[in-house]
Amino acid sequence: MDLLEHAAGVWARRWVVLVVALAAAAAVLVWRSTAPDQYVAQTTVQVRLPEDQASDPSVQVGYYADTVVGLTTSRGVLEKALTSLGRPADEDAVSAVSGDVTAESGTQPGFVTVAATGADGVEAADLADAVAAVLATEVAADQADDLASQRAAITDAIALVGRERREVIGRDNVAVAALEREREALLGSLRAVADRPSWRLAVVEPATIPDGPASPKPLRDALLALIVALVLAAEGVVLARALRGSLSARDPGRDAAATAGVPAVVIDPDDGPTAVASLLPVLEGDRAVNLVQLGDAPQARAATLVARLLAARGDDVLLVDVAPQRPTVDRELGLDEGPGLTGLARTLTPASLDALPQHDRVRVLTAGAPAPGDHPARVARVVEVAPQSRLVLAASVDDVDDLLDVSSALSGPTVLAVDAGVTRKRLREAVTALRGLGLDVVAVTVHRGQRRSSRAPRAVARQRVAAEQPA
Repeated sequence: MDLLEHAAGVWARRWVVLVVALAAAAAVLVWRSTAPDQYVAQTTVQVRLPEDQASDPSVQVGYYADTVVGLTTSRGVLEKALTSLGRPADEDAVSAVSGDVTAESGTQPGFVTVAATGADGVEAADLADAVAAVLATEVAADQADDLASQRAAITDAIALVGRERREVIGRDNVAVAALEREREALLGSLRAVADRPSWRLAVVEPATIPDGPASPKPLRDALLALIVALVLAAEGVVLARALRGSLSARDPGRDAAATAGVPAVVIDPDDGPTAVASLLPVLEGDRAVNLVQLGDAPQARAATLVARLLAARGDDVLLVDVAPQRPTVDRELGLDEGPGLTGLARTLTPASLDALPQHDRVRVLTAGAPAPGDHPARVARVVEVAPQSRLVLAASVDDVDDLLDVSSALSGPTVLAVDAGVTRKRLREAVTALRGLGLDVVAVTVHRGQRRSSRAPRAVARQRVAAEQPA
């Protein structure tokens, strides 16, 4: 899928994407607005090496800084920090505070930032300073313990050499000389250990009490949620279209034509009769034209546009709604339901055609109320009494099977009207089913934009129709 098709798919469902994103942002805003305030304070400590450090200082301080970062959240350090603050230091208290203390190496080698979170600024600053102080003490204690263990090891080695020397004095002068040399070397190591300074940790920037809470930030979090939700919702609608096999959002007409194997035109909500002008070549030469609208939202938009286009060419056009189970023409044009086809078919005469309501030079015979009887005979009666008229027979169905009771009365070319959200599979199946009923499918219209509800008040439809009338 190219970027333009991707963008068109998102734009086609932009209101869904926007509503989902706004709902997510609103939920995060409410959630974060009710969260308790959290204050964050930071203490900066520095790893300091002996001045006579022989190895690369940057490597050493980096290693020691990583050691401090790992040591910061250890249980022992947190216990001692809580104890120094006079707070409980049991297992539950340490577990609770473990998520409130973090440490990370700074941009400069050897610097470590210790951050602590608290219910107020003082608590956060005290905890950060306490942890830093315990770290410095722990590092110093560890260094002292390490030096003591090294001195003890060397002292033990010197004592062992002394015992061995005493055992060979007077018996093996060569061994005595070797042991004396070893003893001198050990004494030199002992002096070096005693004189060697250890690395240490120093607080270079104590924590300051923060001016305000670090979190929550409802507006920031809601904005981030809005951005993330927009991206996810947009990708979701595109994925849903791909999985459903919907028509191309960028060019649904071309996609519908390729799928159905017949010409197709796209109808936007504000289009007039000229939008279907390209269908005239496939509609010429036949007295009756069938307009079958397939979808869950009833409409007669394509039928009324075709009827108005034919009337504009000078034809005497009669628009007949042949689907009384789902009447749409009266709602589309803002007309009264009236007796319609089911009420007038038996008494209809050529002279009474003039009494039918007109819209833009098109006479209209609404469907009327559903009534028992031979519906194909009603349609045939209309065809019989209007021999000079060009007939546009409109039927709105949820499934092609709904045409079974009137398909025998339909003749001539058939135009299938579908919504832009129809799947390719359903479009192919509908064309096949219509042809199975003996109808000659010659074109497809694809309706793009917001669909009108079949329950829309007729007053609203009348206002829309009046706005479409030529001045």
